Amino acid sequence: MCRILFFLVAVCHFSFGQNKVNFQLDAYEISQFSYWSIEAAEYQGTFYFGFSEAEWSMHLVAADGVISAQTVRREWVLDAQGNAVGMKNVVETYNDLSIRDGAVYTSSDRLLLRFAILDNAEKAFNLRDYPDQIVGVMFYNSNSIEFGEQGDAEKMDGAYPNTYWRLLDQKELLPLTKKQLQIMRNEIFARYGYIFKKGGAMDLYFRKESWYRPAIEDATPYLTSIEKANIELIQSAERKLK
Repeated sequence: MCRILFFLVAVCHFSFGQNKVNFQLDAYEISQFSYWSIEAAEYQGTFYFGFSEAEWSMHLVAADGVISAQTVRREWVLDAQGNAVGMKNVVETYNDLSIRDGAVYTSSDRLLLRFAILDNAEKAFNLRDYPDQIVGVMFYNSNSIEFGEQGDAEKMDGAYPNTYWRLLDQKELLPLTKKQLQIMRNEIFARYGYIFKKGGAMDLYFRKESWYRPAIEDATPYLTSIEKANIELIQSAERKLK
């Protein structure tokens, strides 16, 4: 199942540091790649597509057989005069995924991703200053195939970034106070721009965080399967402290 989220972020200057490789591929170009297949947990990480302001990323999360993917794109928002007034984040979530034979499939068995290796990038695509071997994924959307390079798993915002990347363990929640558990749980929603009750404890807490952008009234449809499982576990821990 796939869900798409749009929300605005303030105008600012982005430095994308790593100049990631990106291709929209035709049949000949696809033939230049080989494919790789390893354990599901090793697929986990962030893959980078595009350049500069057009750069977008995809997070692939695989833990204990639970697999989700999430694409994050930025688009400029213009006012009536054509001036940039902000950027729009477009988040697309794919849950209930499966991995087999080096590829990722949706619950309806549609091919979504294929893990690929490009050898000798300079010769195949006239790319300079790239390593001899580039590892990444082919992303199959409705009308094109794109290749993005694999990078390290992106650190999520907030005090508890692990709630995004892995399933929590009940034992690691035991030392936390009720307030800490409440923040941990609501931080998952806050990353999507969930609007908390004005003047409430969570509203006051997250408005102090520089990364928080309140924008939507319901973040539930955009949660990954791992985030949903972690929310349930945290809620269980909270109930035990009542």
